[in-house]
Amino acid sequence: MPHGLVIMEWNVRSGAELVIKYPEKVLLDQRVMLRIYDIHEYASKEGITAFTDDNVNIISYYSGPKEKLYIILVLTILEDPDDYVEILEKVSQIIIKNAKDYQFMKLLPGLWEKIIKKE
Repeated sequence: MPHGLVIMEWNVRSGAELVIKYPEKVLLDQRVMLRIYDIHEYASKEGITAFTDDNVNIISYYSGPKEKLYIILVLTILEDPDDYVEILEKVSQIIIKNAKDYQFMKLLPGLWEKIIKKE
């Protein structure tokens, strides 16, 4: 089962900023958030990327330049990011549609259930 879902955004002054994480106990350090930003910035378009860092696998979706949100799924080292591509795309679209005033925050418990069930 994944460790958690993290949503971050990029601030030109302060860099990677955590918006919210669910469940609250999930850990993602600043170094990994910067790496996610760098990978997506290099691609310069919306989409998914995945990589391994220490003892976790990371799969993330970048919303593109309009919303500038990074939706990150922190997986165990044994989980294959490819198994989560479809569900992360679905969940990311719901988050992006509810990005105004961070309305997606109230949806996170239900979205998390979709992720762990891969619905």
